[in-house]
Amino acid sequence: MKPCLQILAIVIVAAALISLIGCAAPATFNYSNVTISLTYTQCAANCIGAVLFGPANPTTLITPGPSSSGCVNVFAAVTNAPANITYTLYPTPSLVEPTPPSGTSTAIGEQSSAVGTVNYANGTTNFFCAPGVVPVYKGAALQQAQSLGIPQGDVLLIAGVPNNANTASSSCVLPTSPGCAIFSQLIQIYNEAGATGPPTVALFPATPTGYTNSVVTVTHGTSFQFNGFAVGAPPCLGAAACLINGVQYPIDSTDNKVNWLVGPTTATAVLGGSTTYGTISSTGLYTAPAAVPPSQPVIVMQSDLVSTITAFAYITVN
Repeated sequence: MKPCLQILAIVIVAAALISLIGCAAPATFNYSNVTISLTYTQCAANCIGAVLFGPANPTTLITPGPSSSGCVNVFAAVTNAPANITYTLYPTPSLVEPTPPSGTSTAIGEQSSAVGTVNYANGTTNFFCAPGVVPVYKGAALQQAQSLGIPQGDVLLIAGVPNNANTASSSCVLPTSPGCAIFSQLIQIYNEAGATGPPTVALFPATPTGYTNSVVTVTHGTSFQFNGFAVGAPPCLGAAACLINGVQYPIDSTDNKVNWLVGPTTATAVLGGSTTYGTISSTGLYTAPAAVPPSQPVIVMQSDLVSTITAFAYITVN
């Protein structure tokens, strides 16, 4: 009987050791079909908000809270891999080109790109804090935004996780990072009514307010491309609110559209222009008239949402 008891004791001890080893061993992951997704919770209202557009959140409205917290709760879910997530915001803040453009002494750069911040809590819980202003990009930040398809006024949030055990999480920072599962979230920043006011417009080139000096000379019968945009329009919050200027917009979308006008004065400029002072397309392409006009034309770019919000450019036609 003693040999049997000894064998039984060995079996019991071995089983206990296997059990202990199994409990202490780290979780295993098959790294097959690795996916990452994000969900959000809304905080208290503030003057700066964000509408999230993306594959999983095409029109999800998020309004960050007061400036003391000012953040949207972000929850990540990862399947088939550890939640070793890297969060990145684009355009990259404080971009500066290494050398200035030819003929200038100042480097192209966006010294204070307003993209907000990502504050790390842990692998699956995070906070996106909206910037204090609606972002308007220029210089290197604009170049990067255009290369990544980020519209003016928007921010791109990248959440990446390695899809194999040999890839470092720090590599998962671009929308097309090899060896990573990526979730890209486009965030449109807006002004709430009652704060700084919706929206704001930017025109290039533009004449400073109060001046009538020409910003460009266009030969009659030729064209010149103006560039401009509006940012910061608040989102539609219901079916009635989304009927803007006779056009029905999707729920939670925004009207950052601009209209282009041409005329002898800012008060008499007409949509699309005229044969006398020149015409302009919906994308800002100005075509000078066949003959020199009787007076100096002015280009007016107008917010579609609020017609009194404008920018203008006086030009010379020769």
